[in-house]
Order: sequence, then structure tokens, then C-alpha cells
Amino acid sequence: MSAMETENLYSGMLEQLGAINGPIRESVENLNESLSCITTTINDLKERIRRHPFEDDHDEIVFFKYTKPRFCSWNIYVVELHHILLATPIGTDQMRRDYYMNEMEVFDRFFKQHAFHYQYYLKDEKSKDRDFFLRRNRSLFPPGRELIPDDPEFSTDLDHLFAAFRAYEMLRDFIVKRIRLLYQEPNNTLLQEIMESRKRWWSGCNLPRKQLRILM
Repeated sequence: MSAMETENLYSGMLEQLGAINGPIRESVENLNESLSCITTTINDLKERIRRHPFEDDHDEIVFFKYTKPRFCSWNIYVVELHHILLATPIGTDQMRRDYYMNEMEVFDRFFKQHAFHYQYYLKDEKSKDRDFFLRRNRSLFPPGRELIPDDPEFSTDLDHLFAAFRAYEMLRDFIVKRIRLLYQEPNNTLLQEIMESRKRWWSGCNLPRKQLRILM
């Protein structure tokens, strides 16, 4: 499967999601249609891989480390964003700030729970790629999938977790934008630091809440 085919499939999925929801990173107007769109695309991707097997281990690693997580992250994102939007309080700014900060702590806790693998993801490490992203080396219960089994022919130890990392980073960026709208100082340096956190390890679960309260 060529890079152009993959990119066309991905851009087509995003166009469909945009047609369903409007700005897909900001809203989920129809969850069922969105999930149907993503599932159909991922099944298409799976079928193409079945028809055109990987030429070597490198191609398989690249697919499960980068390509599949790029698609599957949207499945996680739209579900979580849908729940976040539904649960957002309609009360005071203070109530919304507290709610958003609680969501930030959820993301941070997830990254901490998977600290080793998240570091591997952030630094784009390659030393254990053969263990993490080759199907033949897949463990019985991959990290993050202990309760929900994956198709062993279309999954590796970390492809789902890498998709979750991508999704949670997008969700974190969404929340940061919402928090910024509540501030009198939209260019606050703390928020800029959080937005840039994908490039490095961020574990300031308590620090942001303390500093943000000062600004409130």
C-alpha cells in the first residue's frame, strides 16, 4: 500500500468527518455517523493490508507505529470529545474551569500510567520497535488492551496505545483552547507550555491547577 493511497484514504476520512460534524476537532454533531465513517475507513485499511502484505519488517513496523494509530486515534478522539462536550457544565466560568482542569488531570494520569511507553512515543525511540510493532511478537494482553482483545492479524503490542496517545494529546489541546477562552490573559505562558508538551514529558498534574487558580 503506497503512501499516496494511505494519505488519500486518511484525508477522505477527515473530509467525511468534517461533513458530518463541521470542525471535527471542536464538535461531534453525530457520534454514530462519525464512528461508522471511521470504522469503515479502518476496515478498508485492513482489507488493503490483507490484499497487499508488507514487503518486510520495516514496512510492518512503520504501518503499526505511525499509520494505523493515525487513523485509530480519531475513533478514540470523537468518543471522548463527545462525552466531554456532553458533560461540560452550563453554569459559571468557575465551574467550567474546574471541569476542564479535572479533564486535564485525567489525561495526565493516563500518560503517567503508561510513562515508559509514552516516553518511547514522545522521543520516537526505535530500539524496541520489533517487539512493539511486529504482529508475530504480539503478547497475549498488550498494554491498554487487557480487557478488549484485538484482531491478532491487525494489531501489535503498542499500536492501540500509540493511537490513544495521539487522541489524548488532541483532546488535551482542545481543553487548553477552552481554558484559554476563559482567561483574561489568552497568551498565558503556562497554557503555551501545556500546548507544547507533546515535545517533552509533562507531569505537572498539581502545578497547573495551583497556578491557574492564581489567575482565576
